Amino acid sequence: MTDQYTFSDDYFEFEKEVYEVKFAIIEALTKFDSENSIMYLKKLSGLSAKAIYRRNLREIMVIDDTTTDIKETLETMLSELKEPRNLTENIEETKQYMFIRLSLIPVCSMISTMRSHTTAAIGEANYEIDDKIQAVQKFLMDYETNVARI
Repeated sequence: MTDQYTFSDDYFEFEKEVYEVKFAIIEALTKFDSENSIMYLKKLSGLSAKAIYRRNLREIMVIDDTTTDIKETLETMLSELKEPRNLTENIEETKQYMFIRLSLIPVCSMISTMRSHTTAAIGEANYEIDDKIQAVQKFLMDYETNVARI
């Protein structure tokens, strides 16, 4: 059995799987393939749920970092996407622009949802850690009080 403070093979396998999915999502996004982006985001969502269910803070942080990277990639892509100068002049270019923007809406929505879930899980873990620290501090204060009486 591995020590709880060391990285286990399960963690490295989880991390590898998350990174594979991350790169597949980014590749699909660069090709403006919203269907594959969503398919891989579903896989990432499943991995996120697994990390949160297991209450594994290391895995949750990997998911959080991954969603941040994907969100930054999306923001960069959207900022580089140029709006046609005259929306009525070149209808084909306008249709392509609108299609790309609209196809990324579900991707952005899923990323936003996953980020809020991981943020909540991190907050919960921090709350539990704070509770444990307070319990240890109380124990030490009680111990010091008892030792001082002796």
